Amino acid sequence: MRLTTFANDLSNRYILSFQPTNPTVGLHSLQVSLPQHPDLKATARTAYWHAATDEKH
Repeated sequence: MRLTTFANDLSNRYILSFQPTNPTVGLHSLQVSLPQHPDLKATARTAYWHAATDEKH
């Protein structure tokens, strides 16, 4: 039964999105963790670039 559960979850992929709380232009670090599942591994980028936006349209 555990092998079936594992096989079903093997191809599961999730896309997470967020809006930065720090609007400062530049490079920001990013961490993704699964505290409820320390035996699982999340693969994610480690940083993102926040560009300046022109809100004077």
